[in-house]
Amino acid sequence: MNKIILIGRLTKDVELKKTQSGVEFCNFSIAVQRPYKDKATGKYASDFFDCVVWRQGASILAKYCKKGDQVAVDGWMSRDSYADKSTGEKRYAYRVNVEKFDFGAKAGSHAADENTAPDYGAGYSDNPDDEEFPF
Repeated sequence: MNKIILIGRLTKDVELKKTQSGVEFCNFSIAVQRPYKDKATGKYASDFFDCVVWRQGASILAKYCKKGDQVAVDGWMSRDSYADKSTGEKRYAYRVNVEKFDFGAKAGSHAADENTAPDYGAGYSDNPDDEEFPF
C-alpha cells in the first residue's frame, strides 16, 4: 500500500497554476519536523516534501494558505525520473500526490509549538540512534 500522511508548514506561498487543458493544480513544499532532537545542535531537524494537489483542492489551498501555515496532507508517493541538464545523468524526484488535506495553525501561531516534539507515547527514545530500538 502506498500511503503517506504528513503534517508540516508550507515553505512558500501556494501558487495556483493550470494545465494547457485548463485543469488547476498547485505544486508546493512542506517542512515536517522530526520527532527527536539532533544530539549536536539540540534542535529538531526537518524534512522537506514536495507535494501536488489538483482541481478544486488546488484552488482552495491557494486561496486560504500561505507560507508558514500548517497543513496536514494525505496521499501517495510517486517517483519521477528526468535527465540532469548539465550532466545528462538520470535523476529522481519524489512527490506526494495529495488526495486530501486539512488546515492547521496559521503562520505565526503558537498553537503548534515548533520547539515541542509530538508525543508518541511512553517508552520511545528521543534519539533514533539509541541502542534501545529492537531493530
